[in-house]
Amino acid sequence: MDVACSEGDPVSPQEKQEILDVVLRSRHFERAAKLRAFLQYVCERTMEPGGGRAVREQDIGKTIYQRADDYNPSEDNIVRVEARNLRRKLEEFFGEQGEGRELPIILRIPKGTYAPEFERRAQTGKEPKQPDGIPLGPAGPPRGKPWGAIVLGSAVLLLAFISVLLWVQNRSLRERMSSLAEAHSSLPIWSSLFDDRHDTYLVLPDSGFVTVQDLLRRDLRLPDYLKREYESSSYANRKRSDFDRAVDLTASAPRTTIIGARFVASVFRLPGVYRKRLSVLSAREVSLRDFKGRHVILVGSVRSNPWIELFEPKLNFVYEFDFSRGEALIRNKVPKPGESASYEVSGREGKSGDMYSTVAFLPNLSNDGNVLIVSGTRQATESGIELLCNRDQLAEMIRRFQLADAGEVRYFEVLIKTTGLSGTTKGMELMAHRILTR
Repeated sequence: MDVACSEGDPVSPQEKQEILDVVLRSRHFERAAKLRAFLQYVCERTMEPGGGRAVREQDIGKTIYQRADDYNPSEDNIVRVEARNLRRKLEEFFGEQGEGRELPIILRIPKGTYAPEFERRAQTGKEPKQPDGIPLGPAGPPRGKPWGAIVLGSAVLLLAFISVLLWVQNRSLRERMSSLAEAHSSLPIWSSLFDDRHDTYLVLPDSGFVTVQDLLRRDLRLPDYLKREYESSSYANRKRSDFDRAVDLTASAPRTTIIGARFVASVFRLPGVYRKRLSVLSAREVSLRDFKGRHVILVGSVRSNPWIELFEPKLNFVYEFDFSRGEALIRNKVPKPGESASYEVSGREGKSGDMYSTVAFLPNLSNDGNVLIVSGTRQATESGIELLCNRDQLAEMIRRFQLADAGEVRYFEVLIKTTGLSGTTKGMELMAHRILTR
């Protein structure tokens, strides 16, 4: 990139693309998958040959957040909310303490528009650098110095830089391989969910979606979740009540559970987790295409994380909810001898009784990555998480059900019973399992 320009010089398309690439690859944005997609989309639209195209809120909503073609931005403000988050992250990135504080060009999205702007930073006399401290490019030879000395000095610096880079990469690779080897030997399922070739999405439950179903007293499925059409067919023809507005308000903002937050903390403590490629997202932030080409971890029941519905055809143990009794159950599609056709929760959350959860490990939709599903009632889901993150309990489950073949974990699902006693977990029992195929 040419950094010898003055503050008022226009920014070339090549410079814009280089700055965009630096921002998208930065540590500041590595766990903000949707904001990266948002930024890349609006930049590429405005940088198209011929002056680019206008960026509309509705286009962003449909392309990045999978809203329907006829969705109304005045009723669904997801794009405006995310735009505020993106502006804040860009300000932090280019700010005095940010990774891009020494970049010669600033990228921002002004309030009131979704069209990005690139402008040169006021010159300070310092050589502009990338976030990792590597110069963006030569600023031109100093006047009065011989070319031979410049070339020789540049060659020495280049060789020194390459030597340091190789040493760092080699050390990083050794540490990564050691960490992954440890994970593979002690927590084999997790080593199949984290590697340096795939992104991994940890998708947290949306508790607001559960509340909407409880208010409406009916099940909502994945198509309802995607379209946000929770109303009856006559909804638009009647006067909106306080109840209608309560449903809209509950459904408008993604909410997760304390279980999801604890799971995130547990995952980050695991050995061998390749954090640079891990993104923690709400169920509201992902789309169908996110289940192809990457590893995915889904937490919660199908009521709170409707993306689980994509994999139910392959599963034998399926979570259901009985609104007449206000209780959950696990349905056993094809019971084996000694198994029940259904496993019903015998106690409400926070009270004594038996609760159930399932752990499933299966391929993603494109068969080039893996999916882990931890599903069930609240306390039971915590037991499933505890089992997966406990080295001894996980090893016992794999040994008991013969879930490993030639050192590799097979695709499976396991039914777990948790006994609750006055809001605390008294015991956990592995009830049944199935080996799954692609």
